[in-house]
Amino acid sequence: MRQEMIGQDPLAEYLGHFERLIGDKRTSKTFGAIVRGIINAGSLICQRIAAHSPLLSATKDGAQRVIRLARGESTKRSDLDAEHLVEVLCERGVHAKVVSELREEGISCVIWITDTNTRRSPMKDCSTRVAESLAQMVREQAHEIVGQGTPASISEMEVTICQAVRQLAAQWVEIWLGEMGGALAPPEIPCTCGDQAVYTRLREGVLMTIFGRISFKRRYYLCSQCHQGQYPLDTELGYKPGEITPQLASMAGWVGAELPFQRGSELLEALCGITLSENTIREATQRIGDEVREQEAEWKAESQDVASLRKRDSLPQDGKPARLYGSLDGVLVPEGERWRELKIGSWYREARARDSTSSDQDTPPAIDITYYCDITEAEEFGQLLWATGYQRWADQAQELVFVADAAVWIWNLVSDYYPNAVQIVDWYHALEYITPIANVAFGENTAESKAWREQVTSDLWGGHFDQVLAAFQA
Repeated sequence: MRQEMIGQDPLAEYLGHFERLIGDKRTSKTFGAIVRGIINAGSLICQRIAAHSPLLSATKDGAQRVIRLARGESTKRSDLDAEHLVEVLCERGVHAKVVSELREEGISCVIWITDTNTRRSPMKDCSTRVAESLAQMVREQAHEIVGQGTPASISEMEVTICQAVRQLAAQWVEIWLGEMGGALAPPEIPCTCGDQAVYTRLREGVLMTIFGRISFKRRYYLCSQCHQGQYPLDTELGYKPGEITPQLASMAGWVGAELPFQRGSELLEALCGITLSENTIREATQRIGDEVREQEAEWKAESQDVASLRKRDSLPQDGKPARLYGSLDGVLVPEGERWRELKIGSWYREARARDSTSSDQDTPPAIDITYYCDITEAEEFGQLLWATGYQRWADQAQELVFVADAAVWIWNLVSDYYPNAVQIVDWYHALEYITPIANVAFGENTAESKAWREQVTSDLWGGHFDQVLAAFQA
């Protein structure tokens, strides 16, 4: 909307040409008042103003011409009308279509045209406009919610506020993207084909975010050479229009990896208010799986590169792990109509070094844990064991410790890839072998069987392995 400035004198008419570029009435008035106040401040300031103008400084009465313009005594009109302003903006790097669409979309800004080296300086930046819009929406929503009366319960209050916050967050994203997508832009940008893509128009985009579905407009460029279009904002922020955002995809993939897809969809809606179909969660989960598979393939190639291995061997010990732990296991999982073994591995460190006075209740927790898994044969899984260990510098660790059950395939892989590692059968699985032997040797639930189990368990915990083996062989 065109804002009228105070006064009908020549200065007001001249400044009126800037009104279409000014966002609100208060700014328009302030702009005019500041210019008028500067000029009317006195001849000394007018002389300074004239001195900085190539035209006025070349004349003897430059300061007087400034004063006459401020007082409305000038007899000449400027030819800088609104259309001429657009032409100037275009000459200074602002595309005419951008300026036109910014007006149509109601995006406000003030352009100060000073000299040939200055293009533009927004009086109100994006963050200020977004904050003002949000503040207004918060006030409106608060009045609307409170106006509905006292809630019947605290649960109703929580649900109402949560819904309002989600709506506000979605509007926030829409406004912010709209401001970024509609900002002043160059008329051309480089295209991947080597030519230039030309600004065409603002085009609408749709995204499914963690706050819900949103729509916004952003700049669209088209290359006349290869006919490929591009949206700089999409590339800059890392999303694909019409799809779910990376953050929402991560949430969906996490849920999809833990639960059946339908159950995951129900859980997301119940806890987060996000409605995603079973297929969307499946696609997000599979996409993350594809990304992990690609990453692991790169790791395998890197870990088998001879030059890379030699370079690691020559690096100083600083930064290499003093002690690193590895663990392997397997579990049967359904795959269609059959069951297959899912092999799982992990790498981790202790939170602090174990000391000799630590009791079993004071075991240092595992930290910096990374996992890997695959449904495959042991030989192929060994490549993943080596590749992931390569990323954790397992081959360069001063001390490498593996803790696992007694499965043969596990210790075969450890011996093949990390022959110098310390091999420990975990406590739970080690105990599994004591009771069957005691029952066979002394009978089930007999006093002799119980006494033998307790003695062997004590020797095993104390690390007296020779005594444990002797008891097994007796």
